[in-house]
Amino acid sequence: MTKINFTFLAWGLMLSSSAHASDTFNLCESKFTDAFTLDSKAFTTTISNEEIVGPSTRINEARAAILKISRNLGCSDEGLALTAFEEEQKCTEVVPGNPFSVSCYVEAKVGYFFVTKDLLENIHVIYNRWD
Repeated sequence: MTKINFTFLAWGLMLSSSAHASDTFNLCESKFTDAFTLDSKAFTTTISNEEIVGPSTRINEARAAILKISRNLGCSDEGLALTAFEEEQKCTEVVPGNPFSVSCYVEAKVGYFFVTKDLLENIHVIYNRWD
């Protein structure tokens, strides 16, 4: 009897945890899409060196900008779920040899992002929903 109760308890906790993760994801995706009325959205922000995790590289700046926007929208880092895989995030010069043309691509559970930086302090983030 105890083994059966334990099995149901473990299964219930697993479902509850899965439902929480799904709710967190849905809430975050809803915030980025204005309650699912948009497929993409543009944001502009600034970041400080303290907000960058790791060395101050373009990809780390892009990730910090996305995290800041996400947190300002009320998303948890878990709901956003930025990818940690190097092949799913990259910065490159759109015009080779022109450092002002760098654009970064970053994937997350809620969608993917293109991130650019202007000549001032602004970072521009384009969010795109997964189809």
